Amino acid sequence: MFDHFYHFWKHYCPDIRDIARAYLATHHRMVMYRRGEVIKVPDDYFPYLCIVLDGTVGGYQYNRSGKRSLRELLLPMDFFTGTEHTFSDRKASVEFVALRATTSLQITIADARKAQSLFFEVSELFHVLKQRKILRLRKLVALYQEDRYYDRYALFRELLPDVATTLTNGTQAELLHMSLGHLKKLKKRYVEEE
Repeated sequence: MFDHFYHFWKHYCPDIRDIARAYLATHHRMVMYRRGEVIKVPDDYFPYLCIVLDGTVGGYQYNRSGKRSLRELLLPMDFFTGTEHTFSDRKASVEFVALRATTSLQITIADARKAQSLFFEVSELFHVLKQRKILRLRKLVALYQEDRYYDRYALFRELLPDVATTLTNGTQAELLHMSLGHLKKLKKRYVEEE
């Protein structure tokens, strides 16, 4: 799995020095989660940066009445932290759950910060990961601008085709803020019209 991660990294930063690779290789651990396993609950202090190597992770938040909603979707080569961000020690009130069997590369926030300051290659990697996250969040914002459910679903299929084919219907419904029954009707209509 580390080799897969390394190839992704090398794609964006072709000249990775051995010392930078060795630092990450010795300061990470691989963690595997079963489908449905909670990785972090909102109140946990989880001072790690995790890069999803395989699988899917959902980031959930709770509103004031205690209702949980899917706020973030993490696919392979996306990252999440248990803190507000990589430069913070404040815990994030997010629940992370493995939506499919998931393997992640986990590094402490302290080690991630140190690597970023020591190695331009790591800094570039973190920049790429952050930009990928921003682009996916922009797509989700575009989806949520669609008032009509069918338009939202059609745009979902257009903007995130990989997500539309890998997530369960239940998770898709959560992500699109609609009921499971409504999603199934929209999927049927979409197939008929396409």
